[in-house]
Order: sequence, then structure tokens, then C-alpha cells
Amino acid sequence: MAGIGFELRRILKRRTYFSLLQAYGFAGIVSSGPWLLSIFGILLLGFLAMRVPRHFKWVA
Repeated sequence: MAGIGFELRRILKRRTYFSLLQAYGFAGIVSSGPWLLSIFGILLLGFLAMRVPRHFKWVA
């Protein structure tokens, strides 16, 4: 994660509107990564839970 700040600084050195948009987009993608992994993990668990038969009884 430490290299992200260096990459953003390198992008922003160009001082154009496109580089500003590019830096914000890159930061948004990087910061939303853990959230997306969590959502896909919950989705995968939901699909796996649908495969469990309804008559299956949990043993305590």
C-alpha cells in the first residue's frame, strides 16, 4: 500500500485535468478493492448456502 502514494504523486506531476481525473479514478479503484472483495465473498457464501438441501439438519 505504500507505493500507491508515490504513484499518485507521479501522476499528479503532469498538472493536467486528465491527470487529476486519472489520480482520483486510481485512488477510487484502490480504496474500493477491500469493499468489493467483501461483497463478492458474501455473494459466494450465498450461492454456496443455496446448494445445501432444505431437509439437511444441523447436528449440535
